[in-house]
Amino acid sequence: MSLKGPRENPAPPVSAASRSAFKTLGIRDFRFLLPSNSLTLSGQQLRMMAQGWLVLELTNATVWVGLANGLPTLVGVPLAMLSGVMTDRANPRTLLLQVRVLLGVSAFLTAFLIGTGIIDLWHVLLLAMTAGGLQAYGLPASQTFVYDLVGKDRLLGALALGNLLQHGSNIIAPPLAGYLMGRYGIETGFYLLTAIFALAVVSLLFVRGGKRPERLDRKPFVAEFVDGVQYVRQAPHVAALLFLASLAVFGAAFLALLPAYARDILQVGAGGFGLLTGSQGAGALFTSLWLSRRGNISRKGRSVVISGCIWGTGMIIFALSRSFPLSLATITIMGASSPFWLVALNTALQTTVPENMRSRVLAMYTTVFQTVPLGFILGGTFSALMGEMGAMLACGVVFTTLNVIAYTRSRALRGV
Repeated sequence: MSLKGPRENPAPPVSAASRSAFKTLGIRDFRFLLPSNSLTLSGQQLRMMAQGWLVLELTNATVWVGLANGLPTLVGVPLAMLSGVMTDRANPRTLLLQVRVLLGVSAFLTAFLIGTGIIDLWHVLLLAMTAGGLQAYGLPASQTFVYDLVGKDRLLGALALGNLLQHGSNIIAPPLAGYLMGRYGIETGFYLLTAIFALAVVSLLFVRGGKRPERLDRKPFVAEFVDGVQYVRQAPHVAALLFLASLAVFGAAFLALLPAYARDILQVGAGGFGLLTGSQGAGALFTSLWLSRRGNISRKGRSVVISGCIWGTGMIIFALSRSFPLSLATITIMGASSPFWLVALNTALQTTVPENMRSRVLAMYTTVFQTVPLGFILGGTFSALMGEMGAMLACGVVFTTLNVIAYTRSRALRGV
């Protein structure tokens, strides 16, 4: 019995010549799921940006910026571990609607507390943990739902198309938020975030599918969770891909250090900070467009490693830069590497595992990915010990080196 949910508008078999991601737009439900997923992920990045600036203004300490973006891991990891089995059992549309409504409420509450002048650090930390937990819980459902609608052959292109839309909004939203926060107050950035999540909910309401047939081989919840863990331990290529995902904790330190670089080292203020974040989105937009038109790539394991090395090398250059134009160029190239990393990793995990393990493997990936915000804590702590430049240099070197070592030592990874 097939474990995939029904598709109202299944596309015909895909030939090599017609894998362009834009052909997936012929699938009605995917046309509405696509902007909802993309807006939600874009909102996550916008929240980290606005949240980082807010905490910096409240505390004037980079270490607290790192903690605010890293503490959601405490909630995200356990929820991500459980989400795989829940995604197998739930209607993904219903689950995603619930998650995205609550994300919007969280963003609005943050804006309200800032606007009324009663915001305190503990409010920010609590709301950050809430939003981080919700994002972690909903991520496996959003990714497996794409697979259900477009199929295996179109998956990479469909994910790239999602990145294209997400990063297109990232070009607009962060500079706009930076301008609004600088001119009208930080709360306006969170009101913008509320509007983004509201649009994500509206788009998802137009999706009709999502209900999955009852599985005949369903086991108790704990047994299915244990089966997923055992499968990952016995599949060397999956373990290698998850290890690469875990290395992103060093790359994430860059995002914790970026607000302080913009304000104190480059001295460009909230507007310049928004331009830096938007330039990262512009680079990612270009790569996402290329991947969307191509439809698929081979050697996905190698693509993950190369893109990781580009990001790590960019951190080293950015750390040494005192020129705003050079920093803009560097972060644009770093942004261009991120879709390769995200899309190739996600596609490799979903298309190389048994159908009945797909949601659980993605939950393991989400669990690993939820440790990435520890990089914010890492970056903030290192900056307190060795300064922003030393912290960024150290994390960039470690990230690049471990990517190279992983690829050279894992035959299973080289075969993906």
